[in-house]
Amino acid sequence: MAAMMRLVTLASRTPGKTYSYKHSLESEEMNLKQKYRLEVLPPETITSGERQVQCSNFKLSGGGIHPVYYWVTKDGVLQRLMMDDQKIMELAGTP
Repeated sequence: MAAMMRLVTLASRTPGKTYSYKHSLESEEMNLKQKYRLEVLPPETITSGERQVQCSNFKLSGGGIHPVYYWVTKDGVLQRLMMDDQKIMELAGTP
């Protein structure tokens, strides 16, 4: 998960682009999972604190996981992520 938090900040932000990989090791489970896919979704404007932030949006799916969503600013800063359809982590300060 930590590696993907960095990779989405470096990936192309072209909507419709898809990256796939055959296997991933879930380190906390020591379980090899298969068929992951990272999709670039259309950009979104999100609210962070009191400001509006334009972000690229990514969706990670496959491997039997709930999709994980990432929002990255145009400057390549991971602004927010959501996993398990409910857990949200967000950048606390201004990038």
